[in-house]
Amino acid sequence: MTEFEKALQETLKGINKAFEVADADLHEEAAAASKAVANVTDGKATLELVVVGESEGGITYDLTLTAGEQKWPLLRVEVPRKGYPINMGSSSIPNRQKLAGTFADMATNPDSPLVTNLAFLLRRQGATAAG
Repeated sequence: MTEFEKALQETLKGINKAFEVADADLHEEAAAASKAVANVTDGKATLELVVVGESEGGITYDLTLTAGEQKWPLLRVEVPRKGYPINMGSSSIPNRQKLAGTFADMATNPDSPLVTNLAFLLRRQGATAAG
């Protein structure tokens, strides 16, 4: 193996590993948040990461609230080819701890798209059940 080939393999391994770690962290945090949403809504809603695009620069998702056939895109999320920082909306998330905090902030902010859409969904379901 030539020096060039060794160097190229090591560089690719490092870049792909960093991307895979950040992407896996995002999926794990989104899955935990989805489970919480399902618990709060008695299984009527979940969160999904919907792929919007993928290129040599990374992958882009829409974090989407799903209830049956209804889907509400909440936030655009980009995992760049180098991994962290992950871009969530206008925020740059440098690590897993901050990523978890960003999901927690969505749950505690009464004006977040997650909370407002879930509140609407639950109100509408309550009206349907009462009607």
